[in-house]
Parts: sequence; C-alpha cells; structure tokens
Amino acid sequence: MQRLFFLLYFMGIFGYEATAQVVEDSTNYTLSKEFFPEDADSIVVSRDTTSMFTYLGFARKYMQIDYGKALYYASKALQTAAQMEHTRGQLESVKMLGKICNYMGKYELALDYQHQALQGYDTIYKKEKNSELKEKNTREPLHDLAAIYMNMGEYEAAMEYKNMALALEEKYGDEESLAKSYEEIAFLYAKVGTNERALNFCSKSISLREKTGNKLGLAGSYKTLGLVYSQMSAAKQALDYLRKASEIYKATNQNIALSDVLNLIGDVYFMEKNNIEADNYYKQARLIKSQIGDKKGETYTLLNIGKNQMETKAYSAALESFKQALELAKKLDYEEYIKECYLKLSRVSEVSGNALAALSYYKLYDEFQRKMIEEISKKKIAEIHDVIETSRKQRELMVLTKEQKIHQLEKQQAEARQNNYLILIGFALFLVFAVVYGTVKIRDANKQLEKQNNIIQQKTLALEELDRTKNRFFSIIAHDLKGPLNSLTGFSNLVINHIEFLSKDEIKMIAENLDKSVKNLTEFLNNLLTWSRSQMDNIQFEPKKLLMANLANEIMELHQVAADNKNIQLVSTIAPDIQVYADDNAIKTILRNLVSNALKFTKDGGKVTIAAKAHEEKYIQLTVTDTGVGMPEEVVEKIFRIDTKHSTQGTKGETGTGLGLVLCKEFAEKNGGSISVESIVDLGTTFKVILPKG
Repeated sequence: MQRLFFLLYFMGIFGYEATAQVVEDSTNYTLSKEFFPEDADSIVVSRDTTSMFTYLGFARKYMQIDYGKALYYASKALQTAAQMEHTRGQLESVKMLGKICNYMGKYELALDYQHQALQGYDTIYKKEKNSELKEKNTREPLHDLAAIYMNMGEYEAAMEYKNMALALEEKYGDEESLAKSYEEIAFLYAKVGTNERALNFCSKSISLREKTGNKLGLAGSYKTLGLVYSQMSAAKQALDYLRKASEIYKATNQNIALSDVLNLIGDVYFMEKNNIEADNYYKQARLIKSQIGDKKGETYTLLNIGKNQMETKAYSAALESFKQALELAKKLDYEEYIKECYLKLSRVSEVSGNALAALSYYKLYDEFQRKMIEEISKKKIAEIHDVIETSRKQRELMVLTKEQKIHQLEKQQAEARQNNYLILIGFALFLVFAVVYGTVKIRDANKQLEKQNNIIQQKTLALEELDRTKNRFFSIIAHDLKGPLNSLTGFSNLVINHIEFLSKDEIKMIAENLDKSVKNLTEFLNNLLTWSRSQMDNIQFEPKKLLMANLANEIMELHQVAADNKNIQLVSTIAPDIQVYADDNAIKTILRNLVSNALKFTKDGGKVTIAAKAHEEKYIQLTVTDTGVGMPEEVVEKIFRIDTKHSTQGTKGETGTGLGLVLCKEFAEKNGGSISVESIVDLGTTFKVILPKG
C-alpha cells in the first residue's frame, strides 16, 4: 500500500513537463511560448504549428483526469507534426505520450517513448553540431526516465538518470529547476532509506526556494521534508512540515497538491495509530479528488480509507471502500490499482469471516498478477524473436552476396574467353601472344575464383558456428525463463489449492518467494534486452574523459545499503586524478555488475575494494576485489561466455541472471579495453578491467 502512495506522489513531484499553458474560454485557446524548446526563437510559428502545440496543451490538461482524451490529443499533435515534417514537434509529442503512459502505469511504453525522444535530440543536434542545445533539451527526458523507473520500483536506475539530469541542471538550469532537482533526489534517498542524504538535499532545496521567494516550490520542499521525517518515524516533525505545505496549497487553491498532502498527513496519523484523525484527513482528500475529477487520486484515497477502516475493525465499511476503489480503477484501466483492490478485498473478506469471498477475490488477484507477468514475458520474448529475425536476415544477405560474387566471377571468365576468341580471329599474326595472354587471364581468373571461394567457405563455417552458439544460447534462455515461471506457477497453485491449510507465516514465506521469482525474472529479461541491443549496435557509445574516483563513489552509494545489510566493508582507493577515456554509461554498467557480484559472493563481515592504477603507457587498470568464496578454475574459464550456463547463488541465496559479466565483457571491448579475472576458492576474486587512459 505504501508503494502505491510513493508511485502517486512521485508522479506529482517529478513533474518536469513542457510548461504549455492552455487557457480555455468560450472562443479559443491560447498557447504559451514556454512549450517550445531552448532554441524556440529559431522556429517559425505557422497556423499549423500553433495547432500542433495546442493539441499538446490539451493533452497536458487532461493527463491526470482523462487518459483517453490525453492520448487522443497527443496522438493528434504527433500526426500533425509528422505531416508537416516538424521534427521538434514530433519530439515534443513523443515526450508527451511517454508522460501519459507513465500516469497510466504503462511503464514499458513510457520508457520507449522517452528513449525515442533522447535519440531524437541526439540526432538533431549532432547534425547541427550544437552540443549545448542537445544537453539543454535532454534534461526533460532524463527527468521523465527517472520518474518512470521510480514508479517501477527500480530505484538505482531512477537515481542514475536523476543524477545525469542534475549535472545538466547545475550547468544550464536556473535556481528553481535546481531546487526542484534537489527535492526529487531527496525523495529518492528517502525511498531507499538513506535519510541523512535526503535531509541534506531537502535543506538545499528549501534554501534556494526561500531565496527565490517561490511559495509553491517551497510547499513542495516542505512536503518532501515531511515525507522524509515520516520515513524516520518522526511524526511530530513530519506533521509540522506537512501542515506548512497544506497551508500554502490551500491559500493558492492548488487542490491536487493539497489533496496529496492531506493523504500524507492521514498516513502519519495512521502510523501513530490515531485512526480517527487519519480517517478525517483521508476523507478530506477524497472529497477534493472527487470535486476536481482526479479519479486516479480518488482510487488511491479510497484504498487508504479502507485500510484505516480495517484497522478499526469496521469491516463492512472497509469492504465498501475497496469496492468503490475497484470500480474506479477498472474505469481507469489502471492495472496496479486493480491488482491492489483485489488483494485488499480478499483480506477484508478473510478477517470478516467470509472465506468463500476471500478465496474468490484472491483468485482474481492471482489471475491478474499472472496476466501482467505473462504480458511482460510475451513482450520480452517478442524482442528476442526480433533479434533472431535480424540475425536470419543478415545470414540471408551474406548468402545472397556470395551468389552475386560467384555470378560476377563467372561473368569475368566468359568475358575473358570472348576476348581470346576475338584476339584469335582479328589478330592471327599474334596467335602465340594471344594464346599466352588468354591462358594467363584464365589462370588469374581461376586463382581469384579460388581465393573468393576460400573466403566464402570460411564465412560459411563461421556462420555455422554462430548458428550452433545461438542454439545453445537460446536453450539457456528457455531454461532460465522456464525456471522462474514454473516457480511462480507452483507457489500460486499452492496458495490457491491449500490456503485453508496454510498459516500466516507460511503464506508470508510463499509471498516472499513469489516476489524473489518475479524480481529475478525481471532482472534476467532486462539484462537479456540490454545484451541484445548491444549485439544490434542499438546502444550508442560516446567516449569522453571520466574521473574514476567519481564513478566509483557513485556506484558505491547505489550499493551501500546492500553492503550494510551483509556488514561488508565497501571501499575505494582510487586517486582523485585518475582518468579514463570511455563511455559514461558503459563504465557504470561494468562497475555496477562487478560490485553487485562481489557483494553477492562475499560473506558477512567481508570486504570489497575498488582500485585503479596506470597500466603500461596508454591504459588504466581498474580492479574490483572481494574476500568472498572464490571460483574454481573450470568456472573461471567459461564465466564470460554467452553459450554456457554458470549463474550461481550468493552467500545468502541471492540469484543472478548469468548475463551481467557477458555485458561487462561486451562494454569493455567496445570501449577499446578488455576484462579478465583471477580467483582462489575460499580466498576471493579480483576482476581486472583495462581501459584507455584519459
């Protein structure tokens, strides 16, 4: 339930959207120039262009209250921009579609749209050779990607994109946009439990907004600070700041924001077991949501009301609240809430003594959960099929090229013979010369044909080996997909068929195993997609000078919670002046996988060290060393191969996808480097990455 609020709150706090203001009156709509990108002065605004951006304004207006209308207007804007061949208009439309899909909970689509926007800006400004405008305009998609990953619960990815955006805000943004970024990063740190950092960034945000006099922005900072204190179970401080925020929102008629804060205040009272006050604030929030037509927010608030009613054992009232929430969620077609409503209805039916209804609702919940997992799996498998199809077409193209070369050589031989005949007929006096000349031409042609045939034969053998590797690889994929899915099916069937015999602790254990299986499956599919994109050269590598100490510190922050959970000392000994020349995202991916593996295979109380030093004249050697369980020689020999299965469990049963080290090898080599490993069983492992010196 708490995750649902974070999801809803995050959509509100991460509001980096195009700021078109569409003012509706009885005759027309006015478009603010703020909707245009940084180089707006260079755009000639025609009547059609105004129409296109007006559609975008309507899409933004309906984004949170009517998804159907929002999608309609965003699609109209994209259609108009495409007809006009207006590239920037198409990018604005794609970004808007990504925002709407994020609000709808269609996160995979939202990610696709925002990545398209990033690639579009990259293409435009590379062509125009204007890196400054590219960086300014890519801030918004980066913020949006962070919001999507946050809603998906992938906080490390969210933090990565948010830090990329923050770097650009500090370079180009004004004080208000910088304050907004500080507030959002504080929220992320609060979500992962790093409260000291969250308080620090909240303080930065409040200081900037007090300086600029932005009351609404200050209210947002107060709201985030209240949320951080509620995470720390400091109820008094949380209520103080949340009330400050609510007073500002009430005075400025910001009803959506006000209702969100009222929900938060209700959560604090609920946490303090003050159910009367919690009910009061939840109902105030619901009234506002209903008045402004925020069906999604009203659904969430109804879930809160029902939760509080269950706590006071008002089961009939709770049942009615959850039913109303389910009705709204179905109208919205919002999968996350529909699933949550079924689960809540099952629980309230169980505690009120209606076992039959409880089982019926749980079956609906389980069926809906399975359907969502199947949809994700189908999409990932479709992407894998696309990779296979592309490989097949490439193979067909190579075969066609082979036939063309053979035909060309045959044609050359025919021409050579014709030349010999003409020489014999036309120049009888030169008969001997012609015979020798013809023989030499034929011999040379035969040598060339033999040489080409040898090359073609070598390529054919390589293709056959590639095909065998592909078959082994997809056999491994099928096994790794089948395992988690069978686990999910087995646990869900156990609950469905034997729930009356299971204790609460057993049900909790089954739920935890289900959660592990889903996370493992998601990690596997995401790694697989990243690898397939790298094979198809869909990942762009842009090398630049990077300070290794900064990258190491960033990765350590992402993994500090995991290290603390196992009491592992995570340290970096990299000197502050060591630089490499490589792609930023690729090196982060390598470091993230190596540190994650080191933590997984290191026992409690161990140590993981990140180091770097000069290697020969032009390279830097980066090392990640652990004091873990180590690997036998037969595992070391195949650990970077894609066609073998070598994923093992960590010291606390952690699971991996088996693709992480393959990605590390791919990215190291594409950055002009290499990777190797040294390991001793029961003593530890060292991974060495060689990269060009900056």
